Amino acid sequence: MSKIKIAIVTDWLVKIGGAEKVLLDILECYPNADIYTSVYNPNLKEFHNYNVITSYLQKIPLAYKFYKLFFGCMPGAFENFNFDKYDLVINSNWALSKCILTKPKTLHIAYMHNPTRYLWADGKDYFLRSMPKTLFNLLKPSLHKLRNLDFLASRRIDKIICNSYTVQKRIQKYYRLESQVIHPASDTKYEKLNRIEKGEYYVALGRLKGFKRFDLIIKAFNKNGKKLIIIGEGEERGQLENLITSQKIKLLGYISDKARNAYLQHAKGMIFPQEEDFGITIVDALINGCPVIAYQKGGATEILNSKCGMFFKNQTYNDLNETITKFEKVNFDSEKIQNQAKNFCPTRFKKEFQKIVNQLYATHQKKHSN
Repeated sequence: MSKIKIAIVTDWLVKIGGAEKVLLDILECYPNADIYTSVYNPNLKEFHNYNVITSYLQKIPLAYKFYKLFFGCMPGAFENFNFDKYDLVINSNWALSKCILTKPKTLHIAYMHNPTRYLWADGKDYFLRSMPKTLFNLLKPSLHKLRNLDFLASRRIDKIICNSYTVQKRIQKYYRLESQVIHPASDTKYEKLNRIEKGEYYVALGRLKGFKRFDLIIKAFNKNGKKLIIIGEGEERGQLENLITSQKIKLLGYISDKARNAYLQHAKGMIFPQEEDFGITIVDALINGCPVIAYQKGGATEILNSKCGMFFKNQTYNDLNETITKFEKVNFDSEKIQNQAKNFCPTRFKKEFQKIVNQLYATHQKKHSN
């Protein structure tokens, strides 16, 4: 596919998280592709070697820091892009980048991380965590309009690939569309572990956002008195720091990947309390031989088995603490844990992704050459 013109679209590029790491894997498959996005943080060194094309929103000072204020403008921003010169558009989508317009000759494939979170099932909670209820009530009419636009835009996509069977069910429920699952990969480097001494602490990691439920972990460890290290940064850091009453809980913020991996390798376990679309941080833990305690919903159920972790059924700190007690009675084998992680390696993802894209493009070309 080296001779065809390819564009890769994504909602915004402001921080490096799971979706951005998937985008980097896709870019390794198509290194000459142009990137289109609403707003871009120029400090993201991972994208310095690519041609990043931004919408008119980028002209607003510091728009990439306050992109949430511009959700209502996102459909227009993406519709304003011109993709006429491209044969293939690949959309790494979790919000309104699906609103792009392409001509029939251009194949539009979306790798969908989730139906737009703030418009569907999680909408109310998403906004009430970051604004007063009165302001949310004022926004309701525009959210209804955005939901209709999001639904209609989903039906302009030629093929949807998604990151988990959990998300596949959501796509069917909200968009009434079929999709194909390709699990994403972790970029954590595999290093075979010999017998490694475990510390007396647990780890939780990720962006400090409300739906990630770090509050639940903190409440559990305030009560159980065990050591906890939280790795990550985000909008809820201040609120979470105020919840901490135990001196055995440390919130480190962002640290290097090397330091993060060292913490995981020596941790008793990682806590994953949220319902996630997939859960790439679980794979990061498994690669480092770290067993996981996870909430039994969402993508976690597609990654973990009894050889590498344990589930808790109710999203309460009491249920989490009861599961921690059971967890500490089990001896987990680091080699078996790492073997499970091999199912989510970058080579596997890129091979599967390129295979389906090639098949879809060949079929599309045949259809439009007649």
